[in-house]
Amino acid sequence: DQRMTAFITAIRERGSLLSEVDRTYSFIHLTFQEYLCAFYLAENFRSLKEIMDHLLTNNRIADTWWYETVVLLIAYLGKRNSVLALQVIRELTEISNTPARRLTATTVAANGLTELEQDHPSTYSQVRTRLSSILFDPLLEIPARIRAQAGVELMHLGDERPGIGAYSLPLIGSKSEQMSLPDIRFCFVPGGLFTMGSGKDAHINESLCHSFWISLYPITCAQFDCFLRSK
Repeated sequence: DQRMTAFITAIRERGSLLSEVDRTYSFIHLTFQEYLCAFYLAENFRSLKEIMDHLLTNNRIADTWWYETVVLLIAYLGKRNSVLALQVIRELTEISNTPARRLTATTVAANGLTELEQDHPSTYSQVRTRLSSILFDPLLEIPARIRAQAGVELMHLGDERPGIGAYSLPLIGSKSEQMSLPDIRFCFVPGGLFTMGSGKDAHINESLCHSFWISLYPITCAQFDCFLRSK
């Protein structure tokens, strides 16, 4: 009987949203905590100022633990008050301070905008322009992890940079059909000495024997699709 009682108790505990260790309770998955936090913010902070003050306090907007919460907040607001949701997105793109903070806030705004699944061309353009201007500023030192996430969100918004998409040309011998060609931009790498690594690991490596050309960006899905569709 004691074994059965202990077994039933264990099943009950594992079937809950909460887990308990030494009388300390926590959610079994971070998603529940993120959603309930977003729900609390949306239901209790009804003005743009209240929401932004909370996100900027203690630099929460730059904290990775808050990333999904802010995205969920925007998505939830979009169901209840789309005007306020768009205001939050625009405010996030105007955050200044450090480069990492600016890029993180704009990345969150971009993610939240795609989660809205609503047609707002002017907001898309504003967020896309802001994200591109920060992400591709060669003078800014931003961690690779933040850059990678920003690049993903820029793709979802529609990356309009030359060299990452494709273009169409009339198919020879046809009056109506067209063929898609990858728009690949190349950059020249001269031969000679070059720096390997970065920071304290940087060092001059052996020289390149030959100069060469390399694509400015990795091949994108849109460009590879041209190959798949070729005849």
